[in-house]
Amino acid sequence: MNIFLTGGTGFIGSNILNNINIKQHNFLCLKREGSVPRIKLKKEPDWVIANRKGFTNLYKDIELFIHCAAYGVHPQKSNWVDSIQYNVFESMKLLSAAADHGVKNFILFGSILESNQFDNIEPKNIDMLSYITSKKAFLQIFA
Repeated sequence: MNIFLTGGTGFIGSNILNNINIKQHNFLCLKREGSVPRIKLKKEPDWVIANRKGFTNLYKDIELFIHCAAYGVHPQKSNWVDSIQYNVFESMKLLSAAADHGVKNFILFGSILESNQFDNIEPKNIDMLSYITSKKAFLQIFA
């Protein structure tokens, strides 16, 4: 199976790469320039740098799009402008482009923070409010 994975250097994405039998699947992974996996990978996938223009032609023959990438995940500091830009607008652009190029299967990952109700946000997570809000907005739009 040909799989396009965003966030392959993050905690969830790196674990996906290590726990799905990579020998039976072809992974094309989107990452930020200079980003390195949070955990040691058993095998390096084919990497695509996120700031490269015109990479949508890489969706050719992709059967599954797994979206793990997010802006503002600890230890990153999040802010409202960038959280909305990357977690909502850029994510929708990626998924829309994939759908336009024939990708039919999508899996979206997030964290437990997105499932909390806004009234129940713990004080320790208040500095992540822009991240939490933007991820919830994206999931609402995509659903």
